[in-house]
Amino acid sequence: MVWFIMAAIIYTGSDTVHFKINQFSQFNVEEECVEYINTYDAYIKAGLYRAFPDSKVIDIRCVDNDTINKMQKHMNRGKAIRRYNG
Repeated sequence: MVWFIMAAIIYTGSDTVHFKINQFSQFNVEEECVEYINTYDAYIKAGLYRAFPDSKVIDIRCVDNDTINKMQKHMNRGKAIRRYNG
């Protein structure tokens, strides 16, 4: 299983949570990912604020590829429903 760092952020003036996944940082074991976040938390947040200036970081965590795929399917299903309803 592959683990990624995922951040949940909210843009100023919005109440919608956006998920950002760092595809360049991959870990084979969850513990390595968690250790990385614990060690570099301040740097990860600084990078997120640089990339998404008008946002607030809510959470940063490790997520496995199976969970990411399930989230994408769920989100795509919602987009299909919204498109159909206009």
